[in-house]
Amino acid sequence: MMTALKKRQLKPAAVAVLDTNPILAEAMCRHFSSSKYFGRDDVVSLGWEQAGDLPIIRPSILVLDPVQAPGGIEELVHNLRRALPELQLVAYASDASLELARTCLSLGFRAFIPKSADSSQLTTALTAVANGGMYVDRRFAESLLPAPGPGQGSGVHQLSAREEAILRRISMGLSHKQIAAELGLSHKTVDTYRARGVRKLGLADRGELVRFALKQGWLE
Repeated sequence: MMTALKKRQLKPAAVAVLDTNPILAEAMCRHFSSSKYFGRDDVVSLGWEQAGDLPIIRPSILVLDPVQAPGGIEELVHNLRRALPELQLVAYASDASLELARTCLSLGFRAFIPKSADSSQLTTALTAVANGGMYVDRRFAESLLPAPGPGQGSGVHQLSAREEAILRRISMGLSHKQIAAELGLSHKTVDTYRARGVRKLGLADRGELVRFALKQGWLE
């Protein structure tokens, strides 16, 4: 069941949605479970009164509205980190602002999306996080992310089509093995294109690649 959980139903899940609106939370779960990435039993919805059940459910990803957090988002994240240090947080904000986005990212959220976003954007964000990546709505990304340093981000136009395709996938968290299988290439070829691409862009590590990808809108 993807309804608010009862004690007898508690079990591990890949994704938990925490929201004061049970209809919205259940609709989000149905949407996630209809995608090719998550099954029906992978997602559950919770009301805030059930947040204490999260250590039992042990989700990998928690989608929540930071504005709703009782006692403030800082206290909530502190408590979640103690109980579930590996938990990845996705902000789905009803009152999205640059200040809130900055706060969430400083607290380690892996994604920030306003509730005005459409369902496909939410799925894209969740998929990126599930693959080890990051997602920030483009309206906030350019203001939040630091400008490239000297020599960085000389322009996506310098990339070949294959280099761009591979860097896009890496920024979404896909492994070289996954990319090789998806594009029909060898692992060594993927690594060669990756190295060429990041050298052309002047990027030092994956974090800089993710920031570049956000600014380019690759993760939308």
